[in-house]
Amino acid sequence: VTDGNGCTNTLDITAPNCSCPVVNAPTSGGNKQVCLGGTNPALEVTVGAGETADWYDVATGGTAISMGSTSFTSTESATGTYTYYAETRNTTTSCVSSARTEVTLTINALPTVTFEAITPVCVDASAFDLTQGNPTGGTYSGTGITTSPEFDPSVAGVGTHTLTYTYTDGNSCTNTA
Repeated sequence: VTDGNGCTNTLDITAPNCSCPVVNAPTSGGNKQVCLGGTNPALEVTVGAGETADWYDVATGGTAISMGSTSFTSTESATGTYTYYAETRNTTTSCVSSARTEVTLTINALPTVTFEAITPVCVDASAFDLTQGNPTGGTYSGTGITTSPEFDPSVAGVGTHTLTYTYTDGNSCTNTA
């Protein structure tokens, strides 16, 4: 390249490898979810015969975070949505797909669960339904719980007893109080 002042600059260009056949992008095995504190599931893709997948945390460019596997398990442990990208690679020619397939892992927070104290009751009091658990819709368990949410003091007997309230949210994440 010569500029207007007559200065010449050489620019090396590497021609693309046009001998690569078309390599299809991998097919996603679906996005995955896990509850905070659970074991992260493997993210998976499907590729053709004689192919494998390389995983990236960017849609284009970047450095592979895992190579040669159609599955990848994220090490993330905080709540949030994490996006990964799989690229197909031909194991013989090393030719790669022109596009990467996006697969996400969502780590859901555990629900906030509370269980307010129960006023002391006499052992001969009638059975009653507990309503101290929040959010509503959970299950009570422990000594004296006959059928949740019913507490029967005569079944519990005299003394202090530990009761638990368990709630599962719409993401199938469970917490107790």
